[in-house]
Amino acid sequence: VSSNSSFVGGSGLETIAAQGFEGGGGDTWLYTQQVATISTVTSTSRTGATSLRLESSGEARFGNYSLSGYSGATVMVAYATAGADTGEDLFLEFSYNGGGTWADSVKLIDGFSNAQIAFNETNAVDPTTVANPYYHAITATQVMIRVRAVALDASEYFYLDDISLTAYGAAAPAFVPG
Repeated sequence: VSSNSSFVGGSGLETIAAQGFEGGGGDTWLYTQQVATISTVTSTSRTGATSLRLESSGEARFGNYSLSGYSGATVMVAYATAGADTGEDLFLEFSYNGGGTWADSVKLIDGFSNAQIAFNETNAVDPTTVANPYYHAITATQVMIRVRAVALDASEYFYLDDISLTAYGAAAPAFVPG
């Protein structure tokens, strides 16, 4: 970007909801556990002192947010694993109708042979490697997410941190080259 380039229009990027599992005022994207055993832990995190650990099969659901009045949004999820084997997978799924149906399923971790994947890293051996953190564009007028663990055994974990929903105002900014 040259020094004469600029962005015009739009009302900028706005954080609608976030969850860093620190227990403070910045943790605004509330979640519930669905079957899974989950806990906040200090053993590993992307930023801050804690992350959310999924300790068994099941899911964590993050509340529904209206995106009316925004021109677009992005969900970001950082993830890690300790010990996930073949068949033990982590999915990120989206609902655009308040949890009635789930779509856009993304396999964040495809478990394999005691997999060890740290936050901000991927693994070339992992058959399904997506960016970490993972970003997903949203064009719907509402969104709810769930992170679902499949076939997770004892002493094998998935970790989540720095989950956020950000949106642009009524008109996204346009890039004007200089």
